[in-house]
Amino acid sequence: MKNLLFLIAIISLSISSFSQITLEHAYDADNIHLFQVDENEYNYVIKDFENKQVRIYDLNHSLITIINLAMPEGDNWWIHFVSKKLFDLDDQYEVIYTHGTPGSGYTIKIINEESNILFEEYGTNEVYLYSTPSGSKMILKIHADEIAKVYSLQGIYYGEPTINEGVNFLPYPNPSNNTIRLPYELPNGYKEGLLSIYNSEGKMIEQFRIDNNFNDVFLRTTPYPTGIYFYSIISNKYKSKPQKFIISR
Repeated sequence: MKNLLFLIAIISLSISSFSQITLEHAYDADNIHLFQVDENEYNYVIKDFENKQVRIYDLNHSLITIINLAMPEGDNWWIHFVSKKLFDLDDQYEVIYTHGTPGSGYTIKIINEESNILFEEYGTNEVYLYSTPSGSKMILKIHADEIAKVYSLQGIYYGEPTINEGVNFLPYPNPSNNTIRLPYELPNGYKEGLLSIYNSEGKMIEQFRIDNNFNDVFLRTTPYPTGIYFYSIISNKYKSKPQKFIISR
């Protein structure tokens, strides 16, 4: 028995000795993300949904600033990116976000830390940011007009070349009443697959052929009854984790 206890103590000590995980800080919110806002600058960003605010902290977890987001009462909203010197070249923080409802439509706004509007586009909630050899680019997809707008940006985009946080491969708007965007990503090495939609009972009700030239399916939900639905990506032996979306009217 003593030998067993001694062995357990040695194993526990060994595990503790190799552990390099240290708790730095605990925030009072779970809607937190880490953005690279400038060449050598990173910030923690917390979304305060109730107060329509963005709180920005440094890497030492000290509060730097609070940015108020302008929008009508009752609007849904989410953040796409937080930056510095991307949309203009001053030293203020910039927030690009979407607000709106399925009934009234969605608007993308870019504001600085004083809540001044730098850019505004009605009729879309889908934005892509890229860093390219010819500078940073912003693409807005406006499905109602079946167009996409490409903008050149003044600064350098330090994020990943895809849609960011607030959308980040999640269906939106969710819940939906008329249309919904179903984002997807095929695994490396896969060129095509199927996006399958299931109802809450697990019955497949629709299927789309997809490829890696795009990363979303724009679905008109008016033929669908209200309820909970799921979709997943199937390609050869690969099957993605199901994503849930809700149709509500």
